[in-house]
Amino acid sequence: MRYKTIIMGLVLALNTFNAYSASTDDNALPDNEDICEQQLTRLLNQKQMVFSDRNASPTVRRDAERAIDGSRKIFSQGGSYCEAKNALEGYRPDKNQDISFRDGEVNYFGRG
Repeated sequence: MRYKTIIMGLVLALNTFNAYSASTDDNALPDNEDICEQQLTRLLNQKQMVFSDRNASPTVRRDAERAIDGSRKIFSQGGSYCEAKNALEGYRPDKNQDISFRDGEVNYFGRG
């Protein structure tokens, strides 16, 4: 009987901890921001390489530029590397939108 009480107590404690963990915002922890900063740096470098690739199509390059700009905007609003990383990872180009440049974007990709 005593073991049953101990096991039930452990199960209850683990369930309580899991519920608490699920309800907290992991992105608010400083350690997570450090991890997200490293991941964001890696992802931004990858996108920058795509954007700089002269052999890539203008559409692919424009999408990379807009993904970078979107994550930069999110970071400037909240200062969170995790939010910026999530924005960069979650970027999906609008297939109904043309690739013509907007203010602040590169307006020529060196193609004749």
